[in-house]
Amino acid sequence: MKPGVISMERLMELLHDAPCRRFNIPTDTGFTVFDLNDTYRIDPADFLSMGKATPFTGWEVQGRCLLTAAGETAAWYDADRLLKGE
Repeated sequence: MKPGVISMERLMELLHDAPCRRFNIPTDTGFTVFDLNDTYRIDPADFLSMGKATPFTGWEVQGRCLLTAAGETAAWYDADRLLKGE
């Protein structure tokens, strides 16, 4: 995480609290693990979905999702990074 860019409290508000309120999502249904220090370029070829259209192609971004859990189940995880300890 880059100091002075955004506080952890604001990050949690934007990524968790506000979407839960907006879409009436219970707050105890799951969680997501991010590596906030990872940077990478957005490449639609890496997208898991069939939709590849994005205005952000080539942008360098910071923060990568490593795991998404729903209930007691891992709905998705990045095995290459998560299991190898990167």
